Amino acid sequence: MVNKLTLVLLSFISLSAQEKNINFIFDQNANSRSAIELMENDTIDIGDVIYNYQSQIEYALTWRSIAIETYEKFNKKEVLTAADLNYLNYAIEQYRKMREPLFQIISRYAPYTNKNVSIKINDKKPTQYSTKKSLWNKSIKEVISLNPNDQQGQAVIKQIKLALVFALLLYDNYLV
Repeated sequence: MVNKLTLVLLSFISLSAQEKNINFIFDQNANSRSAIELMENDTIDIGDVIYNYQSQIEYALTWRSIAIETYEKFNKKEVLTAADLNYLNYAIEQYRKMREPLFQIISRYAPYTNKNVSIKINDKKPTQYSTKKSLWNKSIKEVISLNPNDQQGQAVIKQIKLALVFALLLYDNYLV
């Protein structure tokens, strides 16, 4: 039989290593894409995305309550059985499946959060964007001026908000 503390420590080490690798890949992917290109080329209707992901959001919230119940159940046990370990493996796999579609949307809109992107809200002019090249270090800065009253500005704000909602949802589940 496996000592519960050993199992928990091994799980944290494994998940931590996976998360660091995933975060590195995520950062590389986001930094390699342009926020301006995303604005120009993204043709997905954000309303459809919100509608299509509603059940996914509800499932993620349900998963949270199931995780709390499972923790309370297993916390009372001195030793976890093989059936308990099988259930934990099953639950981890289900969590990964639940997380993947949400993570795709977060990743899709991540270029808006790149270090070289500056977003400003300006309701006096239409939404516009430009790039500025530095003479000293050859870096390119993307400057986006969003008007929350025009269609393009509203679309970008909705994209950012949706990605943030999904990120907070996954973070909240991670804390459980």
